[in-house]
Amino acid sequence: MKRRNQTLLAGMAFVVLLATCGWAQEPQPFRPKGTIIKYNQPIRHVIDDQWPTDMMRWGEDIPSDVDWNKIMQSPTLEPNWVIADDFRDRSKNPVRTVKWWGSYLGPVFQEVAGGVITLPPGPGVEDGYAISFFRDVPVGPDNTFSHPDGLLGSYILPFDKVSIRPTPYVGWDMHPIFEYEANLMDAHLDHAVTPFADSMGFNQRPGQVYWISIVAEVGHRVKLETDPATGEVRWVGEDTGKFANNHYWGWHTSPIHFNDVATMGHLFMPGNSWEYFGWMPIQPRHGLFDMAFQLKTIPEPASLMLMLMGFAALVVFRRSNLRSSIS
Repeated sequence: MKRRNQTLLAGMAFVVLLATCGWAQEPQPFRPKGTIIKYNQPIRHVIDDQWPTDMMRWGEDIPSDVDWNKIMQSPTLEPNWVIADDFRDRSKNPVRTVKWWGSYLGPVFQEVAGGVITLPPGPGVEDGYAISFFRDVPVGPDNTFSHPDGLLGSYILPFDKVSIRPTPYVGWDMHPIFEYEANLMDAHLDHAVTPFADSMGFNQRPGQVYWISIVAEVGHRVKLETDPATGEVRWVGEDTGKFANNHYWGWHTSPIHFNDVATMGHLFMPGNSWEYFGWMPIQPRHGLFDMAFQLKTIPEPASLMLMLMGFAALVVFRRSNLRSSIS
């Protein structure tokens, strides 16, 4: 019986090894979603192990939205605000998944056959989100505040690749707060700088400061299409007919503070190049100076294998004890 249990345990460990290394899967890239929080700036404080429910006293939504067609034409046409916040993580595991919080601030319009319709504030007015990572420009003799610079990669997420859930909270501005989550591997990666950004996620170096921006977009969306002639799967963009005259989405602030104040800038895209400019510290009206987001990763392969092997051993141990008690 003991030898049988040892053989079973060894077999389960081997299967775990295959799954961890990707050998037991279909012949396609191993694309794990992030489940472990590696950096955390939520929308709420923990006080005496309880989440405060009166969000009207906690934070606000800072507009972070663009009209895609307008930023292709001019750097000054509104809406065009990009909010970014800095972070530092000592883990070497890459960012796989991003969670953030925000609210809808106003309507979006859409051109349809026969005229223009108004889309009231709520999930679906946006065509997607752009999550971008930057290097850090620290405070120095020529910089009175730290800010992002040196784009390392932009992950363009279509609306259907973003999980959106309502929360029970309403901000002090009376806007309902929503929770968003997306896997970077589901995005179209643009302007990637090696080795930081790849199709699986963002590979930050442990202990270094980076900046993340999260901005909603209307007027343009990306989707995957298969070329019928070659069978090649590729990202293509298309116009959605949507446009905005004022801010329609805002990123919520967080009571958790790291390093410097979040910043606000603008985006201009002449010839599809990404040009960020005009960075300045945000000026919140409600006392919180950082943005609400979480960065998630996956366990290292070795750690994952040990965890699963431990679980397999526990199953064998319990079965062995059960048989012993019965006999």
